[in-house]
Amino acid sequence: MENSYMELFKQFCAARGIDKIECSFEDFEREFSGWLSEQKEIGNEYLSIIKNFNLFSGNSKCAEVNKGIEDSITLPFNTKLITPYIDDTSINESDRVIDGNLYINKIHIVPVLTSDTVKMMVIPREQIKTYMTQNPYSFNMLDGWDALHNSGRSDILVGVYGNVNDSDREKKIENLLQFKRRLNGLYREINYVINDKYFYVVGSAKNKSRQRIR
Repeated sequence: MENSYMELFKQFCAARGIDKIECSFEDFEREFSGWLSEQKEIGNEYLSIIKNFNLFSGNSKCAEVNKGIEDSITLPFNTKLITPYIDDTSINESDRVIDGNLYINKIHIVPVLTSDTVKMMVIPREQIKTYMTQNPYSFNMLDGWDALHNSGRSDILVGVYGNVNDSDREKKIENLLQFKRRLNGLYREINYVINDKYFYVVGSAKNKSRQRIR
């Protein structure tokens, strides 16, 4: 099992604009812990937004990808979790956790699971219809997600969120916009700024629409 804390630590440093640590370990640990708590709160607001716009239903045909216990937003639901970052025993529901990494075969446009124990396994469409992630550790993990959407084979839901003063805000939004430009057909785009928190979401939809609220 891989450790998501290191990935979150990198995101914390990017959000705070930290190049080097110039305070005591205790102070730094306290600031990191505070940031994690803030991210959880903003993540809950993000969840409310995608639920209100009917982009997320929380059923077992949806899979949240590459998230850990600290930054998953779907734990209270029946959603599957495709991730190398969550131990089955962490949530006591091993049937929900699919251990491994998601890879998109762009020749056949199929989602494939790879892990230490599974070399390559195609995920049936009947098993998972929607793939979602938010604040991805790397936007490289979205390689091929646009093909899933464009082919109509699967729905996708990708978003970023954080504090409006985060140093990496513009970079995260630009990465998401670059991904959005590769999408064809129908999708929904939601751009919110509420109480110093920003939310940007792009997801497959039956009708193409764009909501912008400031």
